[in-house]
Amino acid sequence: MIARRRFRYTLLIATLCLFASAQPAIAFWHDISWGPFHCGDLTQADYVFSNDAGWTQVLKDRVAVGFNDWLVPKRPDGVAAFSRGGSTVYTAKWLNLSGGTYARTICAGIHTVEFNTDFLLEYQNDDLSIRAVATHEFGHAFGISHSQYDLQDITGKTASGDWLFRPSMGTCLSASETANLAVLSQDDEAAVMYTVDQESLGGVLWKGVTANSSFENGLTHWRRSGGGQSSLRTTGGAVGPQYLAWLGADVTMYNTTRYIPLDQTLSDQYPTFLPDGRIRKNAATDTGFIRMTLMWRPVGYDNVNNPCGNPFPRNYHEDNYENLNDVASIVFPWQMSAMNCTPTSTTWQRCGTSTVAPTDGYDAYDVQLQLRNNMNAAGGGSTWALADWSRVTVYDIDDLSG
Repeated sequence: MIARRRFRYTLLIATLCLFASAQPAIAFWHDISWGPFHCGDLTQADYVFSNDAGWTQVLKDRVAVGFNDWLVPKRPDGVAAFSRGGSTVYTAKWLNLSGGTYARTICAGIHTVEFNTDFLLEYQNDDLSIRAVATHEFGHAFGISHSQYDLQDITGKTASGDWLFRPSMGTCLSASETANLAVLSQDDEAAVMYTVDQESLGGVLWKGVTANSSFENGLTHWRRSGGGQSSLRTTGGAVGPQYLAWLGADVTMYNTTRYIPLDQTLSDQYPTFLPDGRIRKNAATDTGFIRMTLMWRPVGYDNVNNPCGNPFPRNYHEDNYENLNDVASIVFPWQMSAMNCTPTSTTWQRCGTSTVAPTDGYDAYDVQLQLRNNMNAAGGGSTWALADWSRVTVYDIDDLSG
């Protein structure tokens, strides 16, 4: 275990750097996992362009796409988590920045996103993607900090070689790798949910850490094991219009997140996890249950000051959930907390297992929500299982003072 201090100081400048070495660059690194960044936790932000000569319409259009990336994730009720507008306006400008910095975001009195003129030619030729850099910087503007997912996501490629799972808020991007960032990753969207998917239960503020927890962005980031079928239903959800339907005996849908506690220097302050979801019958005559399982395991990092040179665990998103114990740097195998949730009608009802509180502090925790279909039709055989707003939530006591 390597303890690290997080969110105990106000950091008002985030930078993206390029180092002249064989290793990928450490981009924007400041030893904080995703979570509240001190630019603000905004749900609205806007931007304008300076009059600097470096701006062309092509570059402006690419920056606009980077901003718009953050308008895609939705809250559980189906409304966009972030929108353009409001009183906080960032000025995108060109400056000569030292230290091989691609760009930086400043929110101390002024609000600027500053791109380094040293890389103007690379930006113009798209050898360095200004869209990807802008996505990262506007993530900070909306309150998202850095992701600890970097090198291990190299295995998460599509057939065409795109870095499908490499986070836009990652910190180990070489110039050529920025061109492969096509969409927000699962980790990026989990960070969004941590900001907007919050609920007070029993006097405790629980924060969701499951990307696309209410299926308002389709089936994105959810995976299926055991064959069967899965589909999206677009009307009649528990909170927003859309919800999940999946078919097949013992077929499991699952979604995994790596959560890094805000502060691990205080030995008595560890996170508590609570799985939670909404379920109902497909037909009033259906019987059976949906088994909700929280899987969790601690993860250790060997070198927190140089993550790009560290052999991080490989990307678990590419594995079936049954085969995850062989990943390097895992402290010990998956632990499990499960509950059989029996829907009583075709009306949505809440289901969740008991809370899980690790008894020791670790660098990070993989938490996975599994939903297994054990529903039966009246005439026999498996039938559709239905779920909505299904996620792992976390309560970290240090969040109150972070």
